[in-house]
This record gives sequence, C-alpha cells and structure tokens, in this order.
Amino acid sequence: MRYEPLNGLSRLLIILLRTGEINVTSLQKEFGASLNTLYRYIELGRKLGLIIDRYEKEPPNRRFLSLTEKGRKVAKRLKEIYEIMGWLQT
Repeated sequence: MRYEPLNGLSRLLIILLRTGEINVTSLQKEFGASLNTLYRYIELGRKLGLIIDRYEKEPPNRRFLSLTEKGRKVAKRLKEIYEIMGWLQT
C-alpha cells in the first residue's frame, strides 16, 4: 500500500479499517511514525468520535484501538476515494 498523499488521520482510519482492532505497538509499526505523532492522530480520531480504545487490565497492559461505526463509514469512503485517485493500492 502507498500512503504518501494521505494525511495522518486518514491513514490511521484506513489502517484500522483493514486490521480491525489492533494494539498500539503493532499500529505504530504499521503506521511507520513516532508514538508522539501517532498519539496526536489517535486523540484527534477519538475527539471526532471515529476511534475507540480499550485497555487490557491484565499485564502486559496494552491499549487496543478500533473504529466506531461512524469511523468505519468515514474510513470506507476515504478508502474508495483514495483508490479512485490511485493513491492507495490494495
């Protein structure tokens, strides 16, 4: 997949659409950016009601992210647009 023209939040939503629920460590590897950068997009997505998170209570305490129904709708539309534009090959 090519992501160069995608902004960070769009990129995050499309990754979550493809992976479903994912832990932050795996997401960082997939996203390819620093945790600080990734956390900015995660928090923006949460504030917009697009992303939800879940924390494991058992060690190792991991944070998992997934899309809300609204986030899934937005991500599907973005994916379609980026595929039409040739910015995203699946």
